[in-house]
Amino acid sequence: MIFRRLLCLLGLLLGLLVAHPAAAQTDVIRGRVTTVDGTALGNVRVTATSIPGNVTRETRTNARGQYQIAFPGGQGDYIMGFALVGYNFRQFEIKRTADQDVLVADARPPSCSSTR
Repeated sequence: MIFRRLLCLLGLLLGLLVAHPAAAQTDVIRGRVTTVDGTALGNVRVTATSIPGNVTRETRTNARGQYQIAFPGGQGDYIMGFALVGYNFRQFEIKRTADQDVLVADARPPSCSSTR
């Protein structure tokens, strides 16, 4: 009787695993923000917005200009935005290709012009 219950429970658990495939992939977006001459830019506000879901995540670069944003269950298509006082806002799209574990989005925002 106990063996039959265990066998039934095992069958139920296997059925649940087959019915619910593994969770969608987590997209990790990382990169480095620098000036045109390669100097790291710290404290840059970095935003990533998923195009299909319109979900936005935000972070700031560290002193070496590096950042990382994670999207659990990400769908691989994002608009990246980079903002820092004294620099023009920079925006571009990135897409996951194939089975990328990490999407790299490096940026070099142009400095603001002083013409009026």
